[in-house]
Order: sequence, then structure tokens, then C-alpha cells
Amino acid sequence: MGTAQLGAASHDSIRPSRQSGIMRRAALLAGVEECWPIVVGQHEVMIEQLRQIHALCLKHEDHGAARLVARLIDLRDESPDEFWDLLTSNSVWGGAGSLADQCLVESGVHQESELKQDRRVLWRALAEIAREMVSVGRVNERTEFWASAFRKWLREGL
Repeated sequence: MGTAQLGAASHDSIRPSRQSGIMRRAALLAGVEECWPIVVGQHEVMIEQLRQIHALCLKHEDHGAARLVARLIDLRDESPDEFWDLLTSNSVWGGAGSLADQCLVESGVHQESELKQDRRVLWRALAEIAREMVSVGRVNERTEFWASAFRKWLREGL
């Protein structure tokens, strides 16, 4: 079962694809183990941020956003081109209804103070993802707008 089909399952059940394991074994056999994080795990920080966002979406029962983020995590190893297409899409960085716009806007299952704290974690994670996207030159036209807004809100203590 792919993570896109996890529904309310824990983010801990997200596992690397079989292909990444094969590639790691090939790196070991070739004697380039020290290159493994560079060759296969180029965007590990980004993936860790996505896992954190996925967990928050599940915690606050935002299952639509959780499915989107789980799909991104799956695509990173399955199809890097599709991963970047989705990561730079309006589904993530667009206006109304996008992950950046709507994720953790409200929660019917947790106190406002906890939601506010989790929202700040989300903003940090999205700002970090945006930073990595900018560093490789793959962004949506609104990525920098959202990242700037998140950093401002974090500074202001919102």
C-alpha cells in the first residue's frame, strides 16, 4: 500500500521505496557509501519536512492535505519528475485551497493553543521546503510569496 492510500494511518508507516534500497546496495558495492546521502538522499531535509507536515495533517484530521503530502513523499523515489511537478504546483503553493493557504486553518479535534503551535511548525516546514526549492531553482511563482509570509508570521509570533 502506498502512502497516498494511508488515510489516517501513521506517518511512521512511510517507508523508502524498493528502488532506493537497490540503489543504496549498488553504491555500497561500488564503494561509494559516503556518497549515498548525496546520490540518493539529495532532498532528505525536504522529505523530513514533508513527513512532519503529513503527521500534522493527520493529527488535525486534514485528510485531503495528508493525501497530497503522502503522494509527494511517495513520488520522491518513484518518479522525481512527477515529484517536482506536484511540489511546484498550485495544489501546494497556489491561492485558495492550496496546501500553503488552507493547511491547519482550523482543527475540530485540538485546542486553539495547540493548533497555533502546530501551525507554526507547519509554517517553518513549508519555509524550509521553499528554501530548498529556491536553492535548486525549482519553484512555483507563489513559493517565495508564501515563504516570506510564513517567515514574517513566525517573527511576529502569530
